[in-house]
Amino acid sequence: MKHSACIVACLLAGEAVFAADIAARHAAAVARVRTFVYNTDGCDMLYYPTNANINVDAFIGQRLGYVRDTRISTISYCPLSSGFGWFTLLGVGDPLTNTMNTASSRMNATLRFAEIGHDCLEMALAFGRDRGMERFLSIRMNDSHDGSSRPHEGKFHPLFSTFRRQHPECLMGDPARNEWPQQCAWQWTCVDYGHAAVQDHVRKFIRQFCEKYDMDGIELDFCRHPKYFKRCSYGGIATDAERATMTALLADIRSIVRAAEKRRDRPILLHARVPDSVEYCRDIGLDLAAWLKAGLLDGIIGGCYFNLNDWKTMADFAHSLGARFYASIDESRIPGACKRWGRRSIQGRDTLENYCASYAQAMSAGCDGIYLFNIEHERLRAFTQVDPRETDGLDKIYFATQRGKGGYEPTHYLKDGYRYKNLPYIDPAADPDTVLKDQSGLHDPGLDFAKQYHVNKAREFGIRIGDDFARAAAKGLRPRITVMALATELSASDARFSVNGHALKDAEFGSGLFIFRNVPPDWFVKGVNTFQVAPAGKPFVLNDFAVKIEYAQAGR
Repeated sequence: MKHSACIVACLLAGEAVFAADIAARHAAAVARVRTFVYNTDGCDMLYYPTNANINVDAFIGQRLGYVRDTRISTISYCPLSSGFGWFTLLGVGDPLTNTMNTASSRMNATLRFAEIGHDCLEMALAFGRDRGMERFLSIRMNDSHDGSSRPHEGKFHPLFSTFRRQHPECLMGDPARNEWPQQCAWQWTCVDYGHAAVQDHVRKFIRQFCEKYDMDGIELDFCRHPKYFKRCSYGGIATDAERATMTALLADIRSIVRAAEKRRDRPILLHARVPDSVEYCRDIGLDLAAWLKAGLLDGIIGGCYFNLNDWKTMADFAHSLGARFYASIDESRIPGACKRWGRRSIQGRDTLENYCASYAQAMSAGCDGIYLFNIEHERLRAFTQVDPRETDGLDKIYFATQRGKGGYEPTHYLKDGYRYKNLPYIDPAADPDTVLKDQSGLHDPGLDFAKQYHVNKAREFGIRIGDDFARAAAKGLRPRITVMALATELSASDARFSVNGHALKDAEFGSGLFIFRNVPPDWFVKGVNTFQVAPAGKPFVLNDFAVKIEYAQAGR
């Protein structure tokens, strides 16, 4: 008996040492510095060129190869998963082998690569491992790019998944009954996570990924798309029971990942990409506070199609509960929307100067790194040459509204979704009259987007400036600051502008564009700067607003 007890005691002691060791290595992995996290967006296999070779090098050349010679530290590879549980590989979830209805120059190469013993995730993970890069799997939790499907008419988008065909009762809408969500009808194919079949399917493919692939972490992308409970699609907000259901599912996912971590004897982290508002997430059914308090996540990635808060809000929230926070810097859709709709904007979005400004904003707000989405090819390489923590002295252009209209909006997922927004909304791609209509009846949390857009009295808004002019001066550089405002139907004498209480004067003016050059640097602070705009004559619409900072050698 003594001998048996001794054996048991030794086994328990060994297990405790093993658990402590993996916990320590897990904590070290959480604390790792992530400069840039690159999400591939998952289309390299789905839209594979028909004239490209079917081999590893040719696959890497589509997108992943552009991370070479950059500051990207982490690849978060997405094997698509449009259509819910629908992946461009075999053996996990439902295999997506359909070819999109696009030009004949592109194909879904999933089966072609399977014939030579490869799949997209395996190749991406190997590529990252060979370069000493951290490797995450990114899973879209409710992608709805298949919303043009009309099953009752026999019309199926190529991304309309097997699960959705087999479980029409789990979908947000029903075209046969002419039942469409009030919040963004074309996203009717999103699944309702209140159904056990949906939850079981998620557990199944998470477990399959963990069993088959050797990765450093998993990213649950709740931004593609943030529609999880049917009542939210029809004008309501998630209930406590629904939030508890999602929290329980996340706890199960954490357990599955923990078991894989123990089995492989190496850390596997769990991150979630979510809208950048605790309140907005809570009302769509994602209780971030409960998740972090229970230790279900190691990190949060905030932001996507729209931004709701200054980065500091979410960074402070995540840090207070022991998690890392990464700022999702996605491409601006404003230039394209303005071009399509024949509207003017201030030039400079989606440039290196604009990205340097975005990096400086995130880093000055306390974020732990930058997450890049929808940035591909040479633009990816160009935008990741700089160190986001060392942008002082680099040219920048800051916009009051960076993302804006032209894609998806907060109202697509929650009724009156703009009421969660605590950032200025000065968007040249938006129709002012539509904005007024959408915002009517909302409470004023101190920042009224519709009234801010229509300047009929003095309005204030903040822009975070991340530059440290003292550090730039130490490098022998001095800033030249230009403030630009674009308005409609007014003359040069019809508006007054100021920054932090200092009046901006002597503007160059033409066709509604005010340009204030050589604004004194000591008028600005590192952090949120307050701008005021007021009518000096008739009311007007403020369409766009930006601050440009250019550096020159001191004394020149």
